[in-house]
Formats: sequence, structure tokens, C-alpha cells
Amino acid sequence: MPGRFLLVDHALSRMERGLLGFLLVEGPEAPDNFYGRATADSGH
Repeated sequence: MPGRFLLVDHALSRMERGLLGFLLVEGPEAPDNFYGRATADSGH
């Protein structure tokens, strides 16, 4: 799904390098990736 996603690193040992980042995703929405149905062939 396209959007801006927040990434948080909770390891205090990496505080100087940054604890926060953003993942920017572009492209068409694909809700079936989240709400699809598993089939016998899907391996789930």
C-alpha cells in the first residue's frame, strides 16, 4: 500500500545515529495483499 510509514528503533545504543525513519512507498494500492484469502495452493 502506498503511504508514509514510520520506523522506530528502540535500541538506545543506536541513539546517536537516529531512532526514527520514514519509509515512503509509491505505487498502486493492493488491498488483496492484506485481505486476500489463503488457498490450499498458497502454502499457508
